Amino acid sequence: MKFKIRRVGIFQTILLLLCLVDTGVTQPDIEWINNYGGTENEIGYKVTQTSDGGYIVAGSSNSNDIDVSENNGGDDWWIVKTDDQGDIEWQKVIGNERVHTAYDIIETVDNEFIIAGTFNDTISIDHDFTLVKLDSDGELIWQKFYGDFTNQRLHAISLTADGGYILAGNSGSLGGLTEGDGLFMKIDSVGDLEWEKTYGGDLSDEIFSVQQTSDLGYVAVGRSNSDDGTIGIKGNDTWVLKMDAAGDLEWSNTYGGSDEDEGWSIQQADDGGYLIAGSSRSSDGDVENNYGNQDVWLFKLDQNGLLIWEKTFGGTKQDIARAIQKVSAGGFVISGWTRSNGNDVSQSIGIDIWVFQIDNNGTLEWEKTFGGSGIDQCLDIKETSDGGFVATGNTYSTNGDFNENYGNSDLWIMKLAPLSVGINETKEEYIINVFPNPNSGQFSIKMSNVSGPAAVKVYGQQGKIFYSNDNVDLTKIISVDFLSKGLYILEVTTKGKTFTRKFIIN
Repeated sequence: MKFKIRRVGIFQTILLLLCLVDTGVTQPDIEWINNYGGTENEIGYKVTQTSDGGYIVAGSSNSNDIDVSENNGGDDWWIVKTDDQGDIEWQKVIGNERVHTAYDIIETVDNEFIIAGTFNDTISIDHDFTLVKLDSDGELIWQKFYGDFTNQRLHAISLTADGGYILAGNSGSLGGLTEGDGLFMKIDSVGDLEWEKTYGGDLSDEIFSVQQTSDLGYVAVGRSNSDDGTIGIKGNDTWVLKMDAAGDLEWSNTYGGSDEDEGWSIQQADDGGYLIAGSSRSSDGDVENNYGNQDVWLFKLDQNGLLIWEKTFGGTKQDIARAIQKVSAGGFVISGWTRSNGNDVSQSIGIDIWVFQIDNNGTLEWEKTFGGSGIDQCLDIKETSDGGFVATGNTYSTNGDFNENYGNSDLWIMKLAPLSVGINETKEEYIINVFPNPNSGQFSIKMSNVSGPAAVKVYGQQGKIFYSNDNVDLTKIISVDFLSKGLYILEVTTKGKTFTRKFIIN
């Protein structure tokens, strides 16, 4: 069902866009899926849509042929930039003779890229927190190292409202309590350190995901083997902690049962609570059900860390979630992999990519597996500007959804089409994107086939106009950082036509 915006009755149109939803949810179709790499091993850890409509992936490679331009002797950072159809525009290898991994990537408001990961120095085997900034063509702007060079692993980076970044991972030093702690660093827009914090217990504790919250603090998730310190009273559990804007601890809790439980990804919900995605082998404590082996485990917390609900998903074999993302139309999309058939899993022919969506209460709306007869894993998924999804990971398959394999493990990118449900936004000869989306109240508008000024309005969900400017330079950043977090409608009028796009402030 398509709706075209008219100049008459924009308030009524906004309400229709927000309220008219087809309840017949279907599975998303593959628009395209490509694998990339050489004759050795490649893997994609994080993917994001870029402001030009293409995609960029951060991962690692130890090949030096086919798609990979060089190898420095070990596992290198490998950054792959594609167009909107998945064709490589450029790729960048960063490394030396030791082992390095790029775990996360974000595009900055100036259309450049920050990559976060681990990097070994040339003397020892230890890892450093490392950031690299590339320009839009993949050329190096700067590279910076943080920490004290003793086995620190940087897993996640997130943009903050002040234009800086929050980094999260783990370290066994920097004043750490014992053998491994959660490590956080706040840096400014040019990469200078503002503060650092470590939290943990008596054993190994790791952080895998972090994001800034609506109160300008931070929330993070990982796993803990500790039973004292700042962690809690249980070991081998999912660990969630909340910090204020200065990085000081507000609360720290572990969740799970008597077996192994871990959290890999966290998202703040519209009500201020938190959704956590990971896996569990437990069937007691906080985990009510286990379908067999290892299940996807999702749970919802309130703002103070109290458990609201929890649910397991999967079948009788291994099911793992590695990413959860808020969906602009409501609910959350989750990605990982499965070996199961039956129960929540429609089918698998090996270890398959598994993607599914839940509503805000954790009810399964749709699920689908992708891959071949080999090992296929999904490590990240993001919503795209057209309402579809882009995902990445690694594959060993040469059949099914993958037509070929270049060697051992290939990096892959998959674009999923928008679901045939809810709002179809403007799709004509003009393509409109809000970048980044979600954002902290500062964004840019990208429109194909348009140059010059445009009239721009931002509406709330009840049709109230919060921002209006009849002469906006589309090459400049728009600031509405006075708005609270939530869903908004952007209206752009140019050349006698009006277009809309939903966006989220978080």
